[in-house]
Amino acid sequence: MGKWETNILYNRDELAMVAIHQRDKPKLYDAYTIKPLELSRSTNGVYQHSKCHSEGDRLYNLGHYQESIECYERALTNKSDEYLAWNKLGLAYLALGEHQQALSNFEQAIEINPDSYIAWYNKGNVLRELNDKNDAIASYDQALACKPERNKDWILHNRGIVLHDLGRLEEAVISYNQAVEINPNNFQAWTNRGAVLSQLGRYLEAIDSYEHALKIQENEVIILANLAIVYGKCGNIEAAIESFNKAIELEPKNNQLWNDRGVIFYNIGRHKEALASFERALALQPNNAQYWFNRGDALRELGQLENALASYNTVLLIDRNYPEAEAMRDQVLQEIKHQNNLLLIPNPKPLRPYGLCAGEFSVPDDFDDSLPEDILSAFES
Repeated sequence: MGKWETNILYNRDELAMVAIHQRDKPKLYDAYTIKPLELSRSTNGVYQHSKCHSEGDRLYNLGHYQESIECYERALTNKSDEYLAWNKLGLAYLALGEHQQALSNFEQAIEINPDSYIAWYNKGNVLRELNDKNDAIASYDQALACKPERNKDWILHNRGIVLHDLGRLEEAVISYNQAVEINPNNFQAWTNRGAVLSQLGRYLEAIDSYEHALKIQENEVIILANLAIVYGKCGNIEAAIESFNKAIELEPKNNQLWNDRGVIFYNIGRHKEALASFERALALQPNNAQYWFNRGDALRELGQLENALASYNTVLLIDRNYPEAEAMRDQVLQEIKHQNNLLLIPNPKPLRPYGLCAGEFSVPDDFDDSLPEDILSAFES
């Protein structure tokens, strides 16, 4: 799957850098692996051979990979040149994370039948996991050269993932285009296509790709979350919030969705709603330093400096190597100190009022003359 990335933003004032953390890059669907049961079985094996295949497939589907390996090995004992059994054996080892053994099995299948697209495809998958991406693409190209009648869209889909991993984004788009042309119902290919288009800054095309995916798979959280991110990049904030809300409704315990929705609220100045979202994320994952940092930023914007300071301190308890949190903690300390200094300034002694009756009477020219009768009467009373 894709990774959660960081998006650095700058605050409106000149003093602080605010690093609100959100998943900036969309998530991708992982490479598709064909299960042993999906492989067409050989028709020329003896009964024991076929039985071992079937039992191995059953155990594989139950997640009992080691037991399935034993079945496939028994099948190969009966018929060692059965390339499908070598493929299935490789898939079982791959499921156990034994990549080199899986690679050896797929190469054995290719040696027996070089025109087996499935063996080249499986080899490409294991090479990708071994981070040998260029050889993985070469294997997918060999699989396509075999002119497969089935699963061609998955070969192109996985090829697109590797091209994306290599940063060859335009080529990845072409590979996904070919995948959805072959199978317009492959929502994973539509979704990954949208992710690459988003990274290329082709946001409207990305939205169109995600909407195609949603027509096929309406309640898919990855698609909704990716769509929300690209809506946010386009400035369509209400659509972004709506998409996040749908995703959260489907997965209310997905902490990253709550955090990402909080960032959307924060960016448009709705800090109370941002704070509520960050706190929901923290309730689900209380040791996430990024969420504490985001909470601190929202509290600071709301003027709750003491609480913001506590959030930044919590960040540094979780992760001491967090320079943004140190910077914000120091700034908030200065702001609190400034506020306290204002409170300590003594109030000046109030001045004696004067001129309260200005314009209400005139002083006589001669100081010894009597004041007007009405003034005297008012004073005496």
